[in-house]
Amino acid sequence: MITREEREKLHPWDFPKNTLGVDCDKKPIMLGDTVEVVVGENWRKGDPDYSFCSTGKRGRIVRKDGSKHVNAISWTLIVEFPTDEGPETVGCTDIHLRKVQ
Repeated sequence: MITREEREKLHPWDFPKNTLGVDCDKKPIMLGDTVEVVVGENWRKGDPDYSFCSTGKRGRIVRKDGSKHVNAISWTLIVEFPTDEGPETVGCTDIHLRKVQ
């Protein structure tokens, strides 16, 4: 799995133009891709309100976070997860996700 240090060294020109982020295996993530959570966000762990986006859950990339970073590939991607009450969207760090083929 990619580390934060390795992630910081990646440059947008190393990936296809429409890349929004990179997954834990350094695969480009694009709009509409299906992803699986491989590392839950620390602040959400154990919170039942966020069980829909815990480790092992799958969702679809709907957009990237609007934050501006030095690197044009954003760290945070907005992922839509299916739930019994309808879709829920939440921000996920790109390297905490794995692109599903």
